[in-house]
Amino acid sequence: MTATHERTRTAVRWAIRNAVVYVATGLWVVVRRVWEAHTQSRYERMLRQAELAGDMQRLIDWEQRAERARAMRHKRRMDWIAAPFALAKAVAVAAMTIAGMLLAWGITLAVGHRDLSWVLAPLHSAVDLIAWVVWLVTVLWLPLVLAAPWLALAVLWQLGRTHGTVPTHLRGHHLDAARYGLSCSGPS
Repeated sequence: MTATHERTRTAVRWAIRNAVVYVATGLWVVVRRVWEAHTQSRYERMLRQAELAGDMQRLIDWEQRAERARAMRHKRRMDWIAAPFALAKAVAVAAMTIAGMLLAWGITLAVGHRDLSWVLAPLHSAVDLIAWVVWLVTVLWLPLVLAAPWLALAVLWQLGRTHGTVPTHLRGHHLDAARYGLSCSGPS
């Protein structure tokens, strides 16, 4: 059974455009961006265009850019090898520095109050703060995890709506959509 009434056809086109086409187009935009970020495809495409146009200066320029991009990508990958050790060292140094500062603050408080029990008070407060942060993360984790897919879907929809093209047979007409009380966003 096919919909023949214009209102029904407009509503179906709007629903397909917003529920399927924009999300699929947004996914394609993200995939293409990730692909171009991790490969030389952008440079190869520009090299082909410059070669077809016969523009030797632009060809040399894009070859130099491609070589720089390859070298930078190699450097970033090599940096990932050393990153875990540098991170572990930074975390250890920061933890020791914070513990030393808290102990120094505790000694200052103990001298000021003339009571030895104040030495560990800042450390106790820091442990309480860490326990509170862990509790907060456990409380907020479930709503964030439940909202993440919907936020990702909204981002894909927005990318598809703003960066893609909609097939002609699914394009809405602003006047028809407004006449039937529908909001028609995106290219028409």
